Amino acid sequence: MNLAPLILLVTQGCEQQPQRFSDNAIQEFREGMPGITEGCLNKIKHGGIEAMPSSTDECFEMTPTRQWKGLWRREFENSRFCPSPAGSCSYQTAGDRIWLSGKALTSSASDEGLYEVEFVGRQTARKGSYGHLSAFDYEIIVDKVVNLRLVSDAATLAE
Repeated sequence: MNLAPLILLVTQGCEQQPQRFSDNAIQEFREGMPGITEGCLNKIKHGGIEAMPSSTDECFEMTPTRQWKGLWRREFENSRFCPSPAGSCSYQTAGDRIWLSGKALTSSASDEGLYEVEFVGRQTARKGSYGHLSAFDYEIIVDKVVNLRLVSDAATLAE
């Protein structure tokens, strides 16, 4: 029995993939993307930017799960969350811009508008660049929607 093909297969599988990004480029990623995990950086280093997982919680440090309450403005290319006691919520509202995401949320509300929302979720641990066009300071991934009520639909939204 010739074991050479098996040995070749096993040893090739153990070899480290060539780097697609230099150590300097990875350091720039680390500095420009606060909270990115070393595991994610390693995937990018060897697999290129296309190897970066699409879900934020697969690449960034997240806070422990907790309950949140506030206003959520859902619009085309906008998903802004303003924690209680916010009285309004738009992209221009003062304070940290928080991008709200998660299958539990998007399956609960399909229409654009302003919602009162209560949910359980995890926030990115460090201020950075998240959401559409990386224009948000934080991202919260909604794991469970507790309560969702439409306050204003898209046609009556102002701001």
